[in-house]
Amino acid sequence: MWYSTAKKRAKTACFRLLLIELGVLILLTGCRSDAVGPGSSGKGGSLRIEGDRAEVEGYIQSLSPSRLVVFNTTVLVNDLTEIRAEHGAHMTFSDLLVGMWVDVRGAFVDGVVVAERIEVEDEAEASGPTTIDSSHL
Repeated sequence: MWYSTAKKRAKTACFRLLLIELGVLILLTGCRSDAVGPGSSGKGGSLRIEGDRAEVEGYIQSLSPSRLVVFNTTVLVNDLTEIRAEHGAHMTFSDLLVGMWVDVRGAFVDGVVVAERIEVEDEAEASGPTTIDSSHL
């Protein structure tokens, strides 16, 4: 199932998605506005969960020690997390800023993403639709 809202529309979208596969229950719920950008309250992006793997992409909404929020999803960062600029330059957690567009991949554990890799993308990459893809659950 795909949830998709084009960023240029000015309305609020809500969803509730309940999935049961192989005895695992996953409930995704939320409401968001299509207003997007580093300074807006409704952040664009995407969340894809496949089993115990996740990819979340969007603007960094908040930062705290070893934790960030992207597309309303908590992302945990540890010493094993690789952080890179889009063209491969190494970065550290302290280089990350609220409003940066990132692509995060990692394990999906207890409702959070434990980041293995964070790629900071160019602003031009942040212009696609907002989606949640659960078709592979």
